[in-house]
Amino acid sequence: MAIAIRALTGEDEAGFAEEAARGTPVLGLLAFLADRLGATDGSHGDAAASLTAGEAQALALRLRAAVLDGPMRVAFSCTMCGEKLDLALDPLSLLVSGEGGSRTRTIGAFRLTFQPIAVADILAAGAAATPREAALTVLDRCVSATDAQDAAIAPSDLPEDVLEEAAAHLLALEPQAETVIACACPTCNAALEAVLDPAQILAAELSAQARGVYAEVLAIASRTGWSEQAILSMPRLRRRGYAAALVGA
Repeated sequence: MAIAIRALTGEDEAGFAEEAARGTPVLGLLAFLADRLGATDGSHGDAAASLTAGEAQALALRLRAAVLDGPMRVAFSCTMCGEKLDLALDPLSLLVSGEGGSRTRTIGAFRLTFQPIAVADILAAGAAATPREAALTVLDRCVSATDAQDAAIAPSDLPEDVLEEAAAHLLALEPQAETVIACACPTCNAALEAVLDPAQILAAELSAQARGVYAEVLAIASRTGWSEQAILSMPRLRRRGYAAALVGA
C-alpha cells in the first residue's frame, strides 16, 4: 500500500506530542501520522488502521526517512561481552520486499487460511488482559480453520500444538513484519542480531523533538509578531531555520 508523505509541520508535531501525552499506543501514533501526512481524500485514517504489520513497519521507516534529518540511531548491547553498540542506520536500507509464506496451510488434521496481521488487529489485541488472550485475539481475527470434516472451527479451539505452529506461520507471513539488523561486535567479533521496532523508534524521536516546537513558536512570535497558527503551519525545516536565525541574530 503506497501512501504519499508530505512535509512535517509544527501542527503535526504538536498534535503528535498531544496524542503521545494522552497515552495513545505506538501503532495508534503511527496511524495518526499517516492520517496527517498521508493521502488527502479523507479515507487515510481508516487506510492506516488496515495496514498490515509489514506495511506498518515499512510506513514507519519511510516516515522516518521523510520527516526527520540524519540517520536513525539504534543502541543495544552485545550479548556475549556486553559492549554497547550505537549504530547509525539509513531507514530506507531496512525495507524488504516479497511474500513470506503461503496463505493456506494444513497443520495436523486442520486446514488453515491466513491473512496478514493488520494494525487494527494489533490495536484490538492491545485491549486483552494477558499475552495469551492478545495472541488468541490476533489468531481469531487473522486465521480461519476447518477440521477433517471441513467444518469451521474457531482458531482459539484448535489444539495447543496447532495454535503454536499457526502463530509462527502467521508471524512469518510478511518478511517486513519484523525488522532485524545483523552486525558483528567490534570488541569480541560475535555475530549479533537485533530486532527493531521502527514505529517505536520514530515515536520516541518525534516525542523528544516535539518538545522544542513550543519554544520555537514562542521565540519566533515574540520577535516577529506572527501568529501561532502561521508559525505552526510552516514546514518543519523552515520553522527551525527561522528559530536558528533568531538565535544567531
